[in-house]
Amino acid sequence: MATLINQPPSPTLSAQTQHSDWAHDTEPASARSSSLTAFTPESESESESESESKAQKDIYETIATAADKYMLGPMPLAQFLDFLPQKHTARMPTHRGAFDNVFSGDVASNLRAAIKDFSRCPGFDVDPLPRRANYPAFTPAIVFLADGTRDAAEQESQLDYHSNAELFIDIHDAARGDFLCDPPPGTDRATHNFLLTREQAEDTGRERARLALGRHVLWATNVCSRQYRQFCFTVALHGSSARLFRVDIGGAIASEAFDLRERPEVFCEFLWRFAHASSTERGYDPTVKPATESEEDLFYDTIEQHVRDQLELDDEEDIWKAMGQHHLSGTGRTAAIGIVLEDGQVARCIVSCPASVGFSWQNGGMRGFWGVLDGKVIFLKDTWIETKLVEEPEGAILERLHKAGVRNVPKLLYHGYVPARLPTGKMTRSQRVAMKVLQESLTDKYLNAEWVCRGGRDIEERTVVHYRMILGTVGYTLRRFKGTKELLHTTHDVFQAMIDAYEKAKTLHRDISIDNVILVKEPGSAVRRGYLIDWELSAPVNERGESTLMPSAGTDPFLSQRLLQVMKPQLIQDDMESMMYVVVFCAVNWLSHDIPDIERVIHEMFEDEKAENQQEQGKLKEYVSMDPGSGKETNKTTRQYVDPSQFRAPLSVWLNTVMNYNFPWDKFITTAEKHRFEGKWESPQPLNEFWTEFLKTQELPEEDRVSGVNSDKIKVYTATKVFAHRAAKLPAKRKAPAPRGTVDMDRPTKRARIGAR
Repeated sequence: MATLINQPPSPTLSAQTQHSDWAHDTEPASARSSSLTAFTPESESESESESESKAQKDIYETIATAADKYMLGPMPLAQFLDFLPQKHTARMPTHRGAFDNVFSGDVASNLRAAIKDFSRCPGFDVDPLPRRANYPAFTPAIVFLADGTRDAAEQESQLDYHSNAELFIDIHDAARGDFLCDPPPGTDRATHNFLLTREQAEDTGRERARLALGRHVLWATNVCSRQYRQFCFTVALHGSSARLFRVDIGGAIASEAFDLRERPEVFCEFLWRFAHASSTERGYDPTVKPATESEEDLFYDTIEQHVRDQLELDDEEDIWKAMGQHHLSGTGRTAAIGIVLEDGQVARCIVSCPASVGFSWQNGGMRGFWGVLDGKVIFLKDTWIETKLVEEPEGAILERLHKAGVRNVPKLLYHGYVPARLPTGKMTRSQRVAMKVLQESLTDKYLNAEWVCRGGRDIEERTVVHYRMILGTVGYTLRRFKGTKELLHTTHDVFQAMIDAYEKAKTLHRDISIDNVILVKEPGSAVRRGYLIDWELSAPVNERGESTLMPSAGTDPFLSQRLLQVMKPQLIQDDMESMMYVVVFCAVNWLSHDIPDIERVIHEMFEDEKAENQQEQGKLKEYVSMDPGSGKETNKTTRQYVDPSQFRAPLSVWLNTVMNYNFPWDKFITTAEKHRFEGKWESPQPLNEFWTEFLKTQELPEEDRVSGVNSDKIKVYTATKVFAHRAAKLPAKRKAPAPRGTVDMDRPTKRARIGAR
């Protein structure tokens, strides 16, 4: 087994976080030219609040609350501009009066004209993008796109701005107000409130400004999740007041506010620098490049064969549909990710559509791909992890588990931290030294800068580092199980992994969930094998069998009732209960039963939320939160949501036994029967013995899967966009014309001045 050459910085372990993500789906740089595309700025009318759902507003508020911990500012403008290189400034058009005429009428259209007509961002196009029905209602007013993107999109019959945006400008009326507030001169920055808090927003009637903060961050994280990026730049405009932002997975840095009419030189210089920066300087990952045509063909053929084998498909239309989860044709939709091996050689891992995605400031970034490496199908896990929370990266954990003999964990091929650049054939000594530099967040490096306004905020001090891991075990999640037999056999396989990890490696997984069980069809086996994946939240146990990491971790719908209600170290019994809920969830959704209201069971038992109103025509149900764990507690004591007798035998026998092992139900259990269940949950062995014998003796249905509330809802993500890395082309020798009326018309021309000498 080989590892990557880069080692992590020395981390200090403190706590793990739970999975919860804002962004749901995810170009290294293009040719020097790019295109600037415009959207109509959002309305300030009352219809805005009506158009956005309560759920969407809740998401924005959650993000805005997180920003309180991860956004720094206001950085001095001169310092912010230095995030981008200063190149060819002698050829930059004059800034005088650049934006004087922007703020009368349609601000977005006028600003587009001010940028395009005077080549303030050379190589960028400003042709308007037609609005389509599938675009979000609230999008940035102006989005910069790489040159040629429109032509490629027309060929693909789509244009996803998140996947193509290089920069966006968010435009609001001045009346809305900035969601950030610079300190007046002489103010103590340690006490100044830089971010608009929820309380301030409610007290001053500026709730929309608070939501604008959440939306702005969401747009930026979506751009980073749908492209191969280290960071991105954004701009917010409130009236004529502008701010610049640099956003990475560790947080954001906001510049001081400046007025476009009073200080046009700031924005002009920012756009000029941006236009002449390299793709890496604009935030793209230099280790990712477009795949060649032959590499894409190899990728498609290899993945297609694996899909046929795993799903046992023969129908070409079914295979074509299944391939849509892994490959998207089109420019920049198949990428070659550079993997640095121990010997310094660079292997090219070919990927297209991610199978899973999660990006947020709270939990870092993650993309998981089916890929092809050296002609073989692999799984690439591309993550950004917080070093102080990670004692061992996941690859090191898997190495330890395999060494201890733990069964049914994925095969590890490579793992390591991602270098800031890939090695080349001939490298100087300084370049080899530079290879030791890793891709990591930059926001945290400014945490103690004198310009940072803390305002009593508990700003997170953390470094997020880019990490990749490649596995040789590739399959589909448990959501694809075919019937009762496969469900109980594959989850039993995973139960063996849990027991082995606990007994042989003194490790708790801590995140048993439906998406962390994958099914793999192996040669000679009639039933797919279950593997337990995603060990990054696992933790060692002490002599009492308790997790040494706090707080508890996991996926809420599958967490044990105890962990949802009390803050205590996790035990093997918590993982066992999570495993039980995984089986129950699958059975409720995709097997036959007599449960009258599946949707209610899912929401109340697994999500701890209850419908506040009955669904009416044209109106969605709204849900309110229940006490954490109350749904699961109710089902333990009353079987109100899931009663084993509602299922067909022999599954009903398994459910009745395991649920009574976990919590004997007094209503239908005699005193003698209760003694039979006592102590069965104190260790994994009684459950393992029952489960193993059950599989040996019971004839289980193989193809009894049915449609349900969540049936066949397989998430398909768009392919992460990749562009060829190119530096900016040199600007034209002649400056673009300055705006009429802003220059001294009585000044002699250059030719006249030379002739007068």
